[in-house]
Amino acid sequence: MGTTPARVTITGGSQETTVPLPTPTLSDEEESTQSGDASSSAVLIIAPEKNESVADELPTITGKAPPGSTVTLVIRSNPVTVTVTADANGNWSYTPTIPLVDGTHSVVASAIDPVSGQTQTSSTSFIVAAGGGNEASTDSATPVAGTVETTIFLLSLGFLLLLSGVLSRYGKLS
Repeated sequence: MGTTPARVTITGGSQETTVPLPTPTLSDEEESTQSGDASSSAVLIIAPEKNESVADELPTITGKAPPGSTVTLVIRSNPVTVTVTADANGNWSYTPTIPLVDGTHSVVASAIDPVSGQTQTSSTSFIVAAGGGNEASTDSATPVAGTVETTIFLLSLGFLLLLSGVLSRYGKLS
């Protein structure tokens, strides 16, 4: 690796110094930064997937973690904190005991990496749509209840008021 001089100015003082910085170089060899068991030491939330819509008020949350590790789950929207244990294959799951309300829910899973001793975390958010998501959506101005007579009356009244305002403005109505 080569070096290139750089100038660093320290504010608040009158000293200047030159510090050599490494110059990046290309190599034909690939440098691997991942070990073969990197995935076995990470905690992951597999389901529900990010922004997935689920129809069940008691969705099963599943994931992976180091085998035998204790996984702490926090469902922030309720709020609920529970612990589960990963099985011999690293799989874990949790089903809430209290139904989740319709809307967005976020979950954070954490476990201690047995190799580094560091806490690993994973998070996801999902949407509970207990109605199953098959209900009709009415995001329009078209009324879904009421009578036609009332609508026609209100439209006619509005038109008459508008017309009387225009006619009085131009002197046709005294």
